[in-house]
Amino acid sequence: MQRPTYTITQCCQLFHVNAKTFHKWLAREHIEAQQSRADTRIRYLTQEQVDHLVRVYDLSLPSSGEAFPSPSATENETGTIPTSDVALLREQLREQGRRLDELEREVRLLQVRVQDLERPREQMVSPSHERSQPLPEYPTSSDQGNAPAHRMTAEGKKRSKKKSRGKRLPAGLILLREFAERHHISMNRASTAANAGKIVVIRGKWLVNSRWASEAIDGRGQCDFYQLFHQREGFEACQECPHQHLDEEKEGSHVNERI
Repeated sequence: MQRPTYTITQCCQLFHVNAKTFHKWLAREHIEAQQSRADTRIRYLTQEQVDHLVRVYDLSLPSSGEAFPSPSATENETGTIPTSDVALLREQLREQGRRLDELEREVRLLQVRVQDLERPREQMVSPSHERSQPLPEYPTSSDQGNAPAHRMTAEGKKRSKKKSRGKRLPAGLILLREFAERHHISMNRASTAANAGKIVVIRGKWLVNSRWASEAIDGRGQCDFYQLFHQREGFEACQECPHQHLDEEKEGSHVNERI
């Protein structure tokens, strides 16, 4: 004989408690309601589980003469959901509705953000696109007559470019960076010594091997360089070391001639 079962609604009616209190009892006693095979929406307790709750909470079951809905009859009703399950479903639906509203707000904010990001990009791309496709220019009779003038202007631009190439390094000078590399001394260390006045440096602006330079040394600077670094670790002497410099009079006239 199959033992009787009781739905959650029946248990609440049986013990005269609301669904919230009854679910707390189940959680406290680690009782898991069973799922009905006829209707998965219906949860029920077995007779043993009901008896356990009666013993733990000192409850009393109704006598046999009291009217009480049959467990099997209630379980086999189609289209009927227990009140506790309906409340739970309604709460879940409300929660899902709130979550959907939040997602919709986030989507709208992201759409606005994407539009804000795309707008500056369109403003930046549009002018460059126009510049990349200039309108074709067709020569006119006046343009053809002024062709020699255009050529003269172009030649003048070429001459001006040649003039702007910069001065060449005067004879007798060597770039400080080149002299430092030749003796395996870092440029940072050489520049620090020059700024401190330990090396006589001639400053200017010269274009050497397509590179601009502003620091060069003459014979005296080369001698200062050698005296300062020749005992340092890593120093490598060249064929002209120790770079003896000229006397003060000749050196002064040499510098004045360059200036």
